[in-house]
Parts: sequence; structure tokens; C-alpha cells
Amino acid sequence: MVENKTELIRPFGASILKARLPHSIIEILNKDCLEIGNDEELRTNLDWSPNLAGRVKWEYKIRDEAVAKISEYVAGCAKALLVPLDAKDEHAEFFKYIEIGLLSAWFIRQWRGEYNPVHFHTGCLMSSVGYLSLPSDIEEFWKEEDKDHNSSGGHIEWISGQMGLTNNTRYKVKPKVGDFYIFPAYLDHTVYPFNSKFEPPDPQGERRSFSMNITYRFNVHKENGKDNESKKS
Repeated sequence: MVENKTELIRPFGASILKARLPHSIIEILNKDCLEIGNDEELRTNLDWSPNLAGRVKWEYKIRDEAVAKISEYVAGCAKALLVPLDAKDEHAEFFKYIEIGLLSAWFIRQWRGEYNPVHFHTGCLMSSVGYLSLPSDIEEFWKEEDKDHNSSGGHIEWISGQMGLTNNTRYKVKPKVGDFYIFPAYLDHTVYPFNSKFEPPDPQGERRSFSMNITYRFNVHKENGKDNESKKS
């Protein structure tokens, strides 16, 4: 499933993996997000905004049951970033030893004027972002935004390295529902604010996404899906 829907993007030194979320995963996460958002107690208990850099009012943890349902897909994408699919045959022996761990996962519900300043993620090796919903008038906003020579509103941008004559240091994209990106945790990135005619918390004006922090290890003792037990001499 993952192998047919990933693309490795190399805009600068670091690589970024782009995938397309299956519709079933989008449904699972949207359902979890809205259930939390509609329950004041859940919103309070799962509030994750104190741990995040975003200038966003509503950011909360994804519940464990939802994480469990998408973990296999996310792990497959993470492995594809570590061992590119075009080199999988060459490195197949290493690929089977990779173990992926999902450390934290949260929703970002962003309305007009809200944004994420330039930041990177700590306590993990990779991070990610996936898009679940966009404002119903975002294309109208982008039509005007694109008239500028440096359209940025509502985009995500990754930043790496030092500017030079032949160096590309920035990679900026417009989000699309179902797009999913995994990237090294040290990679600086930012999300620019957008405008909408809809007042928050009207869902028609919401840019809804999720992020997960990811780690991995190479378990060289793994065999047939199980760790080898130490053998007594």
C-alpha cells in the first residue's frame, strides 16, 4: 500500500517523503478530531498546545485508539524515508531490521490569522504532517495570493542550510487534503497564516492537520519478526 503512494523529495540536503493518506485514515482522524473538539472535557484533558510552538488556539492529542489504527501506515512511510524505495532491493537486508516508534501525535485546528513560527521538533528523529481538511474558500484566497510574486499564505515551508549561489534552502508547498509528509525532526519549518471569510470556529474556515513525532532503531537481532533470545553456551 505504501510503496505505490510515496515520493521522495530532495529539495536540499535533507530528504522529505510525500505520501497520500488512504481515505480510511482521513476518516479515522477527522472523526477523532471532531469528537474531541465537540467535548469540552476531552478538549481540556487532551490540550497539547502548551507543548507546541504554534500560535494556534486548538491543538490536542490524538487518542491512542486512533493512533493504533494508523500506526502501520505511518511506520511504512517512515521506513520509506529511511530506505528509499528505489534502493530497497539493494538495502533489503537493512530494511527488515528497522523498528519504528510513534512518540506523540496531535491535531492542529487552524483558522484565519493563526500560524506556526519557524521551529523544529525535539525528542524525536523524524516528524510529520498530514492534511485532513481545508477552508472551503481557500482556493479563492489562493487565487488572490498567487498574484503576488512570493505567494505564501496558507503554505508550509521547510528551511535548510545556508543561502549561496547554487544552494536551494527553502521548499514551500500548498497543502492538499490527503497529503502526508515525513521529514527529519531537525528540519526547520513554518506554516504561514491565511485569510478566510468564515469566523472561527466555523468548520468551513478550518485548516485541519495532524502531526506525529517518530523515532526508529535498527534491531540487528531481529529474526522472523521476533527478537532473538540470548543463547546459553
